[in-house]
Amino acid sequence: MQVQLDSEEAQVAFGEALGQVLQGRGLVYLEGELGAGKTTLTRGILRAYGHLGAVKSPTYTLVEPYELGSQRVYHLDLYRLSDPEELEFIGGRDVLADDALSIIEWPSRVRDGCQRLTFA
Repeated sequence: MQVQLDSEEAQVAFGEALGQVLQGRGLVYLEGELGAGKTTLTRGILRAYGHLGAVKSPTYTLVEPYELGSQRVYHLDLYRLSDPEELEFIGGRDVLADDALSIIEWPSRVRDGCQRLTFA
């Protein structure tokens, strides 16, 4: 699905609605240019589970975990990965096997790795 959202408020609102539909489970792949609002959309998704704080892009940490009551949400940014095997090294198998919601920015960087870990 491709959705165009023209403001930060629209991105957050859509993210919050998406978070409610997802019910804290599954995978969300976010693609887009730098600055397109992937992390802003993630902030909206996290709001659906009660997170009101800042949401930073995990560009350098690669994975930001959120414990929100009984919900676990993982926000991954794979932009800096250059090989699908690196996904394994950052704990991708454990994160994606968890009964949680995983939001993955730049999945195309390691598309084969994502498919291997989630559909193997």
